[in-house]
Amino acid sequence: AFKLFWNRVEECFVDVKQSIKDTESLLCEELDKLYDEISELANGEMPTLSKFKDTITTCKTHLQQDCKVVSDWFQRSQISNKPFTMEELANASLRGINQYCNIKIQEQREINAPTLLAGRNIGHFYAMFHDLLNNVADYYESKGRTIAPCKIKILESQGFLIIEVSNTIEKEDENYILNKINEFEVSRAKVLLGHQTRMEGNTGFYKINNVVNYFLLDKGNSYEMKLSEGAFKTRITINMNSVRYEENF
Repeated sequence: AFKLFWNRVEECFVDVKQSIKDTESLLCEELDKLYDEISELANGEMPTLSKFKDTITTCKTHLQQDCKVVSDWFQRSQISNKPFTMEELANASLRGINQYCNIKIQEQREINAPTLLAGRNIGHFYAMFHDLLNNVADYYESKGRTIAPCKIKILESQGFLIIEVSNTIEKEDENYILNKINEFEVSRAKVLLGHQTRMEGNTGFYKINNVVNYFLLDKGNSYEMKLSEGAFKTRITINMNSVRYEENF
């Protein structure tokens, strides 16, 4: 009975993944069509047309990345509890970013987290790490760079998994970054105080917060951002009790 069940589930997964792929293609076509229509109206004379084209390209890149993340949810290997390590996750996330972005992440890494993590959470971890790296790639791409240097540090300490990602910020962008961090903290505070039911915003900040504090909810979990010594620094702390792989789970 279970074999028949899983066979049927996998058939459904194939259909779902195809639908996601079809939707991705349709949306990319619509974005291309939008650019062509705007370009035709402007007759090539709009001063910001090249910037608009870059924005369309970035939008398509993000769309392809997000569709891949969602598509990867629909695999039997994730429904099983096949374990993974943070090193494997970091490698997969970097491959994904570098494959679809016009910019390449050039990381300086320090990973000392050998504990196996439960496969049921890999979708959440991948989405979280994907958004961390995507924030880095987006920043450097906005500066016209083709390489995005960053530091990645992952370690285990007293039962917690600690993930730190940082990248340098140009002086002229510091106030903008500080304002974004402040907007995020204000929204988070309103939720904690019960003044609003959910956080307002759809950037990587908010998506990462949802993973850390809702999907992987556990005592001691935290998500912090700050600007220090000319760098934007993110620190995520996750209680390993609920994410550690248990062979007999």
